[in-house]
Amino acid sequence: MAGGSIILEPKQMFQTLQDMEKATQDLLKLIQDVTEILEAVSVLTFAFGFGELIKMAEQAINQVGNAVVAANNAFNSACKDVVNQLVDKFASEGAKSDYSSPPFVEVTIKINVADRAQIEPSQMRNSFDNHQQKNTQVANKSNDMRDIYRQTSNFWVGESADKTRSSFESKIVPEFENLKSTLDQIVSKGLEWIEDTVKFEASLGV
Repeated sequence: MAGGSIILEPKQMFQTLQDMEKATQDLLKLIQDVTEILEAVSVLTFAFGFGELIKMAEQAINQVGNAVVAANNAFNSACKDVVNQLVDKFASEGAKSDYSSPPFVEVTIKINVADRAQIEPSQMRNSFDNHQQKNTQVANKSNDMRDIYRQTSNFWVGESADKTRSSFESKIVPEFENLKSTLDQIVSKGLEWIEDTVKFEASLGV
């Protein structure tokens, strides 16, 4: 294999390629779900500062979407020579020649102009509860992908293999962490705004 890499366990390689492909699809679906929730939340509030957080999330989502596709395709590309040689032999076990993902389609989240303070507490609380659940699922799936990459050391060795794994840890993992941090900020700030609104309405006897 090119770059001095050696595949020691072809069956394990094919299984890992399948696992990585599935994890990529699952993660992309989850961040699409998060995007839809953010879009729903965004139009419910005109609160100052919320639009900036939404746009931060939009950027983080796009970076993660591109990153996970790149990670999956980098692994697929690195194993391509071995895959092409062995795919026929392992076809009966579900092996195929290509596990790459199509390019990520970047998202754009519409926000309201922050020209007044307005929040719809009950609707937003439901959205944030759902949002937090999705955040946890995104974090868990990100960890799954990280574990898959780490496990490649069980069968994939050499300079190219080490470089690919190192690149994942240094470039992709920080994108996961940034997305989680940004999404957590939105939930925290959103719930804070809801509580302030409820207290303010109570003080007015609304």
